[in-house]
Amino acid sequence: MIFARYLVLKSFQKLIDELNDKGILTKKRPVTGKVAGGIPFTYGPLAYLLKNRTYLGETGHNGHRFPGEHEPIIPRKIFDDVQQLLTVNSAGRRGRRQQNGALLTGLLFDDRGNRMSPSYTTKRGARYPFYVSSALLRGRKSQAGSITRVSAAEIEAAVLIAVRTHLGDDSDGIAPRTLLEHKIARVVVHPKHVSITRRQMGDSQGRPIDIPWSSARKRDFVHIDDKNAVEGRAPNSELVEGLVRAHVWLKLLSNGKYDSIEALAAAAKLHPKIIRNRLRLAFLAPSVTGAILTGKQPNALTLKALDATMSLSWKDQMARVSGVV
Repeated sequence: MIFARYLVLKSFQKLIDELNDKGILTKKRPVTGKVAGGIPFTYGPLAYLLKNRTYLGETGHNGHRFPGEHEPIIPRKIFDDVQQLLTVNSAGRRGRRQQNGALLTGLLFDDRGNRMSPSYTTKRGARYPFYVSSALLRGRKSQAGSITRVSAAEIEAAVLIAVRTHLGDDSDGIAPRTLLEHKIARVVVHPKHVSITRRQMGDSQGRPIDIPWSSARKRDFVHIDDKNAVEGRAPNSELVEGLVRAHVWLKLLSNGKYDSIEALAAAAKLHPKIIRNRLRLAFLAPSVTGAILTGKQPNALTLKALDATMSLSWKDQMARVSGVV
């Protein structure tokens, strides 16, 4: 019934609402002396069920499928039609993610398996993007995880820095959105850490990447005045990428992986001058960094302009950035 209804409704949310109305719950299973499951469906368990080839009479081992000894309970045509619809809907979500600029759409979850969706709030004409638990959006606060909403700029920057640091040379030259879509399967926000699950490569999925995390306290970045600034826009991906790379390169030099800028430049296949210029971005004033991460920098502020106006003095940085025309 679940497979058939998905083909009719063509929507996870509509199917979840219908299953909840019918009182259909997830399967109960024993876990270390307790019983897990037996709760309303969320996106994760529903997707797992609809992709489960066990229902076709198959079994799996080391990433390979084999005929099982059990009888199938889902006709192959229905199963294949569902997989095709899942692929189409997934492509649609990727397209929407590219349009709204939210890098972690479809990848970010709270610690109870609820997908975290992009949203924003507007205050004094400024737009502040964040991710919010889908359980909260559906009015089911009791089912939401420990962290119900996170700043989009902060979580995206933290995940990008962690992924690029972990992958090293393998991430060079890859745009942020492409990197996350091809390398990351899931990001889960816990109260004190973020767990990043890599996509399965061959027979191995690799160990998760865990990074320390705490929900940021409310803070006000110094406003950078610019009469040509556009309110409510998404952060400039080129500037954010420049910040991320600068911090990754600084860490690689600090931890001794590369003993000189020249060695790092050779590994990154870039001229040492580029590395030297962009490394300065790791020492930007917090107010300038905050403006870039929240998309509130002046329109004319580009990577090239930032290189030209760079100074180690935070006061000088603020003055020059505010004066970009």
